[in-house]
Order: sequence, then C-alpha cells, then structure tokens
Amino acid sequence: MRFETCKCGNGNFEVNRKGKMECIQCGRWFNPFSSLHSKVIKENGRHYFWVIATPHFLERLEERLPDIDTQDYLDACLKIEKQATMKKTQGTKWNGYHIYWHYKFNPRRKRLEMELISLTDPRFFQTRYHKKVEFVKVNFK
Repeated sequence: MRFETCKCGNGNFEVNRKGKMECIQCGRWFNPFSSLHSKVIKENGRHYFWVIATPHFLERLEERLPDIDTQDYLDACLKIEKQATMKKTQGTKWNGYHIYWHYKFNPRRKRLEMELISLTDPRFFQTRYHKKVEFVKVNFK
C-alpha cells in the first residue's frame, strides 16, 4: 500500500465514527481511492499541464516498480508530453513496462491534463478497456 500524507504534511490518520479517515493534525477527510493530481511545469518555465495518476495506475506502479517515486514518473510525463497527441489513448515502453496515457483539455477545469491510465506487462499492448492504443516512441534520456 502506498504511503499517503495529508495536504498539511501529516501522515497520521484515524477512523472516526462515520468510518471516514481523518487527519489527526488538521481534521481533513482522506480518501485513499482518489486520483493524485500533480502540476508539471514545462521546460520554458511559463506553461504547465496537470498529470492525473489514477488509482489503478498507482496500484500497478507500486506492485511492478516499487522503487519508482512520484518525481520519477512526473519527469517521464514531461518527456511524454512532447510526443503526445490530444484526445488519443497512447502508450510507450518505460522501465520495461508499457505505460498508457490520455492527453486532453478538460473544459470543466479549464486545463490541460495527462491522465495516466495503466502500466502493463511488456508482452501486451492494450488494456482491458482500451483496445485501440497508439504506440509512441519517446526518448527518456
């Protein structure tokens, strides 16, 4: 299970009477099955996009690549974004596995988002719900 911290920086939670996890320090509720949203600034220093790591992706990342931390896959997303095409499900090889993403503009939040969908075995190039995946060659060096 991945180690979670609250927005205040505290990692200690307790379960209240309603069955919700609550931060001991600030009292904020915590949902362990939520997506992880991270803002990534592009190399020019002015533009940015958001990386949304889904719970499925984070679970696969933890079980298949336990030594990879958040900053490692955010650096990879910065390189992926240069090759990504809008409104398409794409994938590439990364650390011996296939990583899948969907790059789009979210009109409700008015921002660019790269949703990390899954991480699969290198023998397969599709996910359960995404059969038409476009392969993109990305240079991670």
